Amino acid sequence: MCGRIIQSSSPLHLAIVDGLEVSDSRMGNIRPRYNAAPSQELLVIRENRKTSERSLDLIKWGLIPHWFTDPRGGRRPINAKAESVSKLPTFREAYAQRRCIVPIDGFFEWRAIKGARAKQPYAIAMKDGSPFGLAGLWENWRNPNTGEWQRTFCDHNRALQLIGRADPPSNASHLAARDLRALARFRTGSPRSSHYLSV
Repeated sequence: MCGRIIQSSSPLHLAIVDGLEVSDSRMGNIRPRYNAAPSQELLVIRENRKTSERSLDLIKWGLIPHWFTDPRGGRRPINAKAESVSKLPTFREAYAQRRCIVPIDGFFEWRAIKGARAKQPYAIAMKDGSPFGLAGLWENWRNPNTGEWQRTFCDHNRALQLIGRADPPSNASHLAARDLRALARFRTGSPRSSHYLSV
């Protein structure tokens, strides 16, 4: 799910979690993204496990586990399947300790069309145009060659983990949830819509 993401609202509108203050001046320079791709930096909502303080940060899309030693960073998955996110070594520790919410205005999906070689893209968003969130995981990774730290993330939305502004408890619950199956009960309060895109 989500090979491309739309983050076109201002950071203030993307702060969809209750208790999140966006007063940081650096947020004023962030450009809207209408077709954000893996390896680009996107806004992500994180919660400090010790202080419970929430922040909106720019993080690179494509997860690199903190324990990874290849200086190139490996394959950098952009999605994690809900069925295996708690078991696979790539995601297991981040799932237990470093969850996030990726606030978006929409995302793109591609559908195979019978008899056509190319897949058909669809833009999927809320009917009322409001931002919503995708459940995600984030990591801190230190490049073994340069010593430079890099923050990365992926979403884990195979079980339709769309977190809506109309249901604030689900936003906070993902940051602290113990079991993704329990989170799957939450549904967004605003209907989704998809739009056919011509190529």
